[in-house]
Amino acid sequence: MANGIAVHMRLLAALLVALIATACNTPQASPVSSAAPGSASSLPRLTSASIAYDPGSQLLVLFGITDGDFKATTWTWDGRSWTRQHPRSSPVELRGSLAYDWVNSSIILFGTTYPGTESQTWAWKDLNWVRLHPTAEAVEPGGEYYFNLASDGRSKRVLAFGGCCGQTELPSKTWSWDGSSWSRLQPKTTPSDRINVHFAYDAAIQRTVLFGGNVHLSGSESNDLWTWDGGAWVSQYPSA
Repeated sequence: MANGIAVHMRLLAALLVALIATACNTPQASPVSSAAPGSASSLPRLTSASIAYDPGSQLLVLFGITDGDFKATTWTWDGRSWTRQHPRSSPVELRGSLAYDWVNSSIILFGTTYPGTESQTWAWKDLNWVRLHPTAEAVEPGGEYYFNLASDGRSKRVLAFGGCCGQTELPSKTWSWDGSSWSRLQPKTTPSDRINVHFAYDAAIQRTVLFGGNVHLSGSESNDLWTWDGGAWVSQYPSA
């Protein structure tokens, strides 16, 4: 099972490289067009998008906002072609990030309505989107934040890391989704304030890895590397 997940994670990583330039998770993202070679259908131009692997269906799930009409759209990739899905219900103009929820065997989408600052949590299961209503008092991470999600295979939780605006007012935060509620995590050490990080679980080292991100008002891309060990952020110093 672990080897199968690792293989699919490598497939996801390869597709993420192709899509990363097309799909920032912020309203400022510039519209671009993306199409998979040999696909039966081409993806529309997107101003915002996120992608995650669903082990249950063995499909990659893409949720995005189309350029021009700003409509929500959901697609799946089976390894050969893109297929547009038509769920009975769907988030509306939600800029967010996807990750696999081990507890509920579904894809979690967390994001913020645009325009607006309402945060929402949704689940993709059985080819349909369902709005979730977290039970904790904290409810959800603030809607003024831009978060990236990662599925932490070690703890079986979804991690969220992100910040707001130019990082001059609200510092970056780390949150955790346990399948029913969001919890604010407060590690002693944390990556510096940033948004638009690259965030994924590495099964080989059983750590969630965070790289880069846009730092402060400069918009410059950081090149530092961090890992999450389940309770703390650890700065890494690779030899190359």
